[in-house]
Amino acid sequence: MPDACPGLPVWFRHDRLPVCVRASATGSRRFAARSQNYACPSFVAQNDACPSFVSFARRMTGKLGWERLGGDGAAASQTPLATLHAFKGWADKFTSTPPQGLEDRYALAVGKLGSGRLQDKLTWTLAWHEYRAALGGADYGREFNASLGFPLPGGLTGLVKLADYRSDGVARDTLKAWLQVEWSY
Repeated sequence: MPDACPGLPVWFRHDRLPVCVRASATGSRRFAARSQNYACPSFVAQNDACPSFVSFARRMTGKLGWERLGGDGAAASQTPLATLHAFKGWADKFTSTPPQGLEDRYALAVGKLGSGRLQDKLTWTLAWHEYRAALGGADYGREFNASLGFPLPGGLTGLVKLADYRSDGVARDTLKAWLQVEWSY
């Protein structure tokens, strides 16, 4: 499946094949499909993703997406070596997939700020996630993430991050904040 194609994603499910149809601004269509692995349990084959990227000039990029990690109620597709912190919210509430699976609808915006000698040296990220069970559609909550990166003297870079997860009774509400300093030599 191409990583980025213009237009917003429109998803539908064939009885054996997940298919993504994306309409571009010119009206042409791109189709992307994955074949099903019949040796795996059915819930493993239900992992789908359809991100759509939009770039606004050179200072901001946006992304809308929908991801689904399948589950059958007893077991779910797991990605033990993945860094879900980067993809399933910074509050780390979904480091493993619940037995009913996980649907993540999200919006992400990244960009640069600054003027004068800080021109384009301040970086920011805003993200919104809405989580649901892939099986049954139970509401797993929402999460807002924000970060700001900035240069410091002496080859240092600073980063402030915030994660605010609000569950609907499924887990504990969580508010996390980070202050990070990185040194490049």
